[in-house]
Amino acid sequence: MLKALKVVFFVTLFLSLRTDSRSDPPTPSPTVVTQPIQPQTKDPAKEATRDERGTNNLPLVVKIIEPEKTQEELAQEAKDRHDHATNEGRLTDLTNEIAWFTGLLVVATVGLVLATAGLIWTAFRQEGHFKRTERAFVFLSRWDKQPVVGHDNQIRAWRVYPVFNNSGTTPARKAQLTICFENMKTEMPDNFSFETNDTKRMIPVIIGPNGNVRTSGVEYDLIDIEHFLKGTEFAYIWGWVDYNDVFSGTERHRLEFCYQVAIDPTIPFNNPERVVVMSYKKHNGSDDECLRKAEPYKD
Repeated sequence: MLKALKVVFFVTLFLSLRTDSRSDPPTPSPTVVTQPIQPQTKDPAKEATRDERGTNNLPLVVKIIEPEKTQEELAQEAKDRHDHATNEGRLTDLTNEIAWFTGLLVVATVGLVLATAGLIWTAFRQEGHFKRTERAFVFLSRWDKQPVVGHDNQIRAWRVYPVFNNSGTTPARKAQLTICFENMKTEMPDNFSFETNDTKRMIPVIIGPNGNVRTSGVEYDLIDIEHFLKGTEFAYIWGWVDYNDVFSGTERHRLEFCYQVAIDPTIPFNNPERVVVMSYKKHNGSDDECLRKAEPYKD
């Protein structure tokens, strides 16, 4: 019975659904419109803000909460601070002591430099003084006068010799003497050149330490003496001596001389003092006082 009722129910439901599908028009299916997927744009400001986190522009703030220190740690920190201050004080004291010692060293060094400079200067001056005092210094020291006797044992002339002396304790090296004898009708003019091209008048001489040398002289006979007395002739002896000293690096030295020979009528003829040799007003000097520089040595 129950099975028959179930069959009737399903049949009736099937018929009703079929009738409804024929009577109602078909319902249109909805149209699905497909839109293209747009790419999502990123906000630069948000991206920059997110990227700069944790940098200098946007640092992260981290708060560190330190744990409370124990009494032992506090005591150790106090001891460390005390030791550090003590060490700093010692270091400051040592620095000051080093500064003082450095200052004393600088003063001592300056004193040593000055003392050394003083010794060098003293040695330099002593060397210069030694060269000036010990070097050869040639000068015309005197005039020797010798009578010339004739067959009748009478003095017929006087010969005059210049004597050159070296006052230094070292010899004069490569010394060359040039001597001229001139009898003039007038007094020597002011523009006299004191020059000669006569090489025969150049005489090599040797003058040792504290030594002297007498060169060839000039003879004045009775006629010459008579002319000198009358003032009709004037006699001059002039020349120079060029020489080196023994020290290296020094310049060649020079002596210039000029003398006039005259007669003193108040003195007897046989007295050598009758012949007077007087220094002339020009051409007398040594080294930088000379009219000309020393000539180079010639063999």
